[in-house]
Amino acid sequence: MKATSNIQILWKIQVKDDKTGKIVSTKKGKSKSLVLQFLQHIQVILFQANVTMKDTGGTNRSEPTVAPYGQPIAGDATYGIVVGTGTTAVGNTDNKLTTQIAHGSGAAQLNYGAESQVAAQVVGANVDYTHSRTFQNLSGATITITEIGMYVKDSTNTWYFCWIHDLATQAVLNNQTATVTYTFRTTV
Repeated sequence: MKATSNIQILWKIQVKDDKTGKIVSTKKGKSKSLVLQFLQHIQVILFQANVTMKDTGGTNRSEPTVAPYGQPIAGDATYGIVVGTGTTAVGNTDNKLTTQIAHGSGAAQLNYGAESQVAAQVVGANVDYTHSRTFQNLSGATITITEIGMYVKDSTNTWYFCWIHDLATQAVLNNQTATVTYTFRTTV
């Protein structure tokens, strides 16, 4: 019997010491939490359906089109890969991280780097599409990331929607940089 195709999203958090350049920690896992807005956006893309969905601010939006995801720039924490300190169990209707960490170098803040991507490519028996973003800790204290996710923006570039929300715990010491990677993988 032939295996059925599927899609997976894999996450990885890697922490590097900024002074030595050495990797001090790597954690990996499978995302178990594509949330409702992900499939609603797929519905919009495939059928140009007018779907109402909740944005990251909690407001219901009628979303007729989806903007190109674009590449989030350094310092922009409104979309792309985001991190937080919430510990609430992930739910299907989550529309944001529980407690997103703000961009900056002050207390309890991380510097959001630009997001990078590797174009979809065949990797063995899979096709992988990878997004990564760095989060530098210059706060003077340890910050523990406990949740990660991905936000996308709409066609007006003013509304933001949560596609992925995962719990993943990683301490980031002062003068360390965490890199969070999401790999979208299809397997035939």
